[in-house]
Amino acid sequence: MEYKKLDNEAFAFINKWIKDNDYEGSIYSFCAFIAWFRDYEYCIDNNTLYLRAYYDSNDPVNWAPLTYGSFAEAVKVIPENQAIFFCRKEDVEQLDSEKYAIKDYPSESEYIYVAKDFADMVGKKYHAKRNHISKFLSLYQNAELKPYQKQYREDVMKFASKWVIEKEVSTDTLVNYDLDEEINRLHQMLDEVEKGNLICAVLFIDNKIIGLTIAEIMSSNNAIVMYEKADIDYEGSYTFLARTFAKEYLYNCKYINRQEDMGIEGLRKSKLSYNPDHMFVTYAVIDQKYKGELGKVFASPKIEEIQDGYAQLEEDDYDATMEFLERNRQALKDIKFFLNYKPDELVYILTHGFMYARIIDGKIAATCGIDADREYGNMLKDICSGTEDEGQYLEFSGIMVDEKYRRHGYGRDICKKVIEWAKEYIKPCTLCAVVQYNNLPSLNNLKKLGFVERAQKEQGEYNFKYLTLYIGANND
Repeated sequence: MEYKKLDNEAFAFINKWIKDNDYEGSIYSFCAFIAWFRDYEYCIDNNTLYLRAYYDSNDPVNWAPLTYGSFAEAVKVIPENQAIFFCRKEDVEQLDSEKYAIKDYPSESEYIYVAKDFADMVGKKYHAKRNHISKFLSLYQNAELKPYQKQYREDVMKFASKWVIEKEVSTDTLVNYDLDEEINRLHQMLDEVEKGNLICAVLFIDNKIIGLTIAEIMSSNNAIVMYEKADIDYEGSYTFLARTFAKEYLYNCKYINRQEDMGIEGLRKSKLSYNPDHMFVTYAVIDQKYKGELGKVFASPKIEEIQDGYAQLEEDDYDATMEFLERNRQALKDIKFFLNYKPDELVYILTHGFMYARIIDGKIAATCGIDADREYGNMLKDICSGTEDEGQYLEFSGIMVDEKYRRHGYGRDICKKVIEWAKEYIKPCTLCAVVQYNNLPSLNNLKKLGFVERAQKEQGEYNFKYLTLYIGANND
């Protein structure tokens, strides 16, 4: 196979493969090519398009081949010691699982919306969004979304720089914004806007820029929103910008891909609030005999590596963790004693929070975790009338013991391990446990660990007690 350098002329040529394969992900977009990798190369062989590029090392990153034939046959051409990324579910379903190691990335899933639904926002599920837009228009009657023009560039860059500088970023749970990197990437995008390769609109109020969005319409007629920033001092600015841009520029598209949430809890909630049609999950594959060389990319779940002991659970352990929690929830005498995580909530805790497990005979026997959602933590702090001296509130959650190991002390033991971890890595903070008011075993266990009742609140059919444990800078 002979790879050639990917340039603008070649990119226009390969749009045929993107269109005919109806690829919904953002990774094949022109904007992704100019922003994330280096030294792109392509090859067309046997009715198949192969793409590869380089990131931090000298080893190539192979895109999933786009083919008019069999995906299983197409991947055989790629050296078996090289991983193939960005594969779709329908791609990996063609592969022999005994020959290939397959890894999915649910935490990096992209949010896909039906374009017309997003633009029209009709129905009860969009009621809150329509209210946001109505309020925005009543407050800012001079708001206007204009197509980008070259003369806006200097003011656009000033707006973007100010947005990054003023953005509060938590290094442990959020993405760090590098100002130089952000600005350089935006310059690249605007270059392509001015060439006609990307679409850009600017939101003005009284001739002041308060929002900016950039998108690409793929040859598959799916739109990718690559950049979206707004000034939150103007209430409803993000909702107005997103909906108006979709209505005026993307209405005739099939889908709008608003990309992943980058592990930012507030961004995750925002994207979910727009009612995605589905999530686009990608997979990586490699020959089984080489998966060990890829480190964490194809790492086995912790519960497969440990027969007896303790382990911090990670994204690979999602299926086993969710199955364990739900199975043992159903076995409780009162199912209301444990309110299980939603799938996206568990993914977030495994990737950005902390979940610890006691493993016996290679299976989960007990769990306990800390939810790193700071917005939810602030809500808990308000309920408990927490003080500034108590630091950040974090939910102490996911306490579950396998039915056959109950009354053996495993619950208290795993809780102690998680508290020790909190003292080591996230002090000062306050751990807050939310427990059904009549769940006496859990309440007594937490009190023996030092938790103190702070509040009680009814929520629908539930009546919760809120207990806290302060972990000071000196473990006081």
